[in-house]
Amino acid sequence: MLSRLDSILNIRPDERRNVYLMLAQYFFMGAAMLFAQTISMPLFLEYWDASYIPFTYIGIAVVVSSITAVFLKIAEKVSLSKWLWLTVLFIAVTTLVLRAGLFIAPSKWLALLLPIWTQTLINLAVLAFWTLAAEIFDVRQGKRLFGLLNAGSWLSYVVAGPFTSTFVKLLGTENLYIVIAVCLFIALFIQSIIIRDIKTPQPQSTETTQQTQPPLSALFRNRFILLVFGLAAIWRVAYFVMDAIFYNMASIQYPNTSDNAIFIGNFFSMVGLLGFITDTFLTGRIISRFGLWAGLLTTPLALILSMSGFAGIGFFASTWTLGLFWFAVAGKFNNEGLGFTLDQSASSILYQPISDSLRPKARAIGEGIVQPAAIGIAGLLLTLLSNVLKFDVIQLALVYLILAIAWLALSMILAGAYPKQLIEAINKRRFKREELINVEEINAEVLYKSLKSNYEGTIIYSLDLLEEMNPPNLKSELINLLGHPSSNVRISVLEKIEHLKPDEAKVELPKRIESEELPQTRSAAVQAFSALSAEDVNLILPYLNSNNSADTFGALVGLLKYGGEQGITISREKLEKLASHNLAKNRLVAAQALKKFGTTGFEDVLEKFLDDEDASVKKEAIMASGKIKNENLYEKVLLAIKNIHTRDTAAKALQASGESALPFIAKGLGDESFPKAAKIKLAKVCGNIRSEKTIEVLRKYISVSDNDLRTAILSALSESNFKVEKKVGRREPSTN
Repeated sequence: MLSRLDSILNIRPDERRNVYLMLAQYFFMGAAMLFAQTISMPLFLEYWDASYIPFTYIGIAVVVSSITAVFLKIAEKVSLSKWLWLTVLFIAVTTLVLRAGLFIAPSKWLALLLPIWTQTLINLAVLAFWTLAAEIFDVRQGKRLFGLLNAGSWLSYVVAGPFTSTFVKLLGTENLYIVIAVCLFIALFIQSIIIRDIKTPQPQSTETTQQTQPPLSALFRNRFILLVFGLAAIWRVAYFVMDAIFYNMASIQYPNTSDNAIFIGNFFSMVGLLGFITDTFLTGRIISRFGLWAGLLTTPLALILSMSGFAGIGFFASTWTLGLFWFAVAGKFNNEGLGFTLDQSASSILYQPISDSLRPKARAIGEGIVQPAAIGIAGLLLTLLSNVLKFDVIQLALVYLILAIAWLALSMILAGAYPKQLIEAINKRRFKREELINVEEINAEVLYKSLKSNYEGTIIYSLDLLEEMNPPNLKSELINLLGHPSSNVRISVLEKIEHLKPDEAKVELPKRIESEELPQTRSAAVQAFSALSAEDVNLILPYLNSNNSADTFGALVGLLKYGGEQGITISREKLEKLASHNLAKNRLVAAQALKKFGTTGFEDVLEKFLDDEDASVKKEAIMASGKIKNENLYEKVLLAIKNIHTRDTAAKALQASGESALPFIAKGLGDESFPKAAKIKLAKVCGNIRSEKTIEVLRKYISVSDNDLRTAILSALSESNFKVEKKVGRREPSTN
């Protein structure tokens, strides 16, 4: 049952436990957020007039950003697990303190804090959850799983929302804060289970070069970044103006606090349903099919329509409060259900073309400074309009329409500017493929234009992205690029043809093979042709038996990969002939083919190459052994590590074999006849494999007498995260 669910949700077996636990955690966090939003504003409106709502926004801007800054500062001082524990515990306990305050000394000033606390709770809960998610899952997993994890919060709105009225009637509105705290304590418990089994990420052995960080002023000289900041700011200001209109109309329609809380709970349940459906099924498809324009423009257009209806009723039928109420509900519904799904995903895409050095700062400023500041601006604006100029909700709706039109215009400008920014980013290869939120979010037309670039790296990079998207015209574009002057581009094109198998290439490839002079490119062309001709291996035989070694290599790999049983039989016969050939270059072709294919079933042939007198042939066979992972072959690889000429190659093969090679590495380390240099190399291999089993192999040699070998052993143990256990025992008395 779980396996089928894993398949539907695209969860891999090793991810199952953490994914389901995190879904449960975010479900309870989402329920806490839902109940907090449900009751905070009705309780506030019990003490204050709706015209005072803007003061809560000013408070949110100051309090939320200050508390968040404090917790980010704490994060620099303590471990991640302790910080996560403190964050969730803080919001749970503070929630209980607020409930106690409402019981002991209810007052209008305490009521003023409730909406401010709600936003603080949401910010810290979201911050803690996604920090943990980023620690557990890498970027590639995140692209696949974060949308699913986000659905956990929306699902809580759908499931818990209908119970709001029951809780309010049974417990009372104020006592929902106890329910909120219970949800947070459950989330804290689940979080503790997750943290307990977090594995420390393995240190990377890749070399890093320090890059000069651009000054902060560089952000504000970049027009595109300023437009992104402007969009974030106007979105937030418009959101809270809509908020004020909605809660004002809700308080008129439901003047009783309990009734108001029940309505808002049911409302957010429906919002959760829209958010869940949109995030799970629609957002990716809409952006993939209709591009960034649809992602950015849908929400403001929907809001302009709903608030135009609200303003129209206000001017021509102002006494029809029920009509005004439902148009306000429609506006808030779109603002929440589309704004935090489709619009938010599209807005996140806008950060992709920004350079690596500026992107983290741009995000931090956009989300940590611009958005909180915009909330404060919304509060000041609404204070001016509602409290000083005495605007009613109809006039506020007109202000909202002006903001929404500006939002729409800015979205159109950014949607138009994005392709240009993206082409520039692709040309400079500013971002890595794994950093993309979703490959499908890039418009294929942008990438097709990049195929005409003068830079081969840009073309290859664009081809990689297009292959993942697989748009309809890609196959014909591949045929057009077969004659590209760059051999690297041609190889990339041939790899795509091998994977996608366009019918037109079956006619075109033989011509290209004949005219291709570079061996590597020619082999790639034969291999691609083999993929297209798998049903009739006779078409591949002329290349297999060709005097051109590039043809033979491509045909061997092609037959092994695509020829089925017949292809493997033919390949074996050819490999055995080549293994006995007098010319080393022919034996080398066979060894290289086995290395590239890397399959079992050819160990007997490979053993001949491991004993070959030619060093090049032997090295290729050693690397092939690392892929095949056969015990009989490991013995020969271990012998090769004793030889200074094949030592490095043998070490790479053992490392590629991973834990399966450790018994033979242990044998080598324990063999007194092994040269010291070979043992040092084996220790380094263990350090690169990095696992609990490598620690078991290495710890026996911590006290080895040779200083150089001991240093290598200790270094490898350090790479494997080995820690000496400190035993607490009775302290011996001093002899002094």
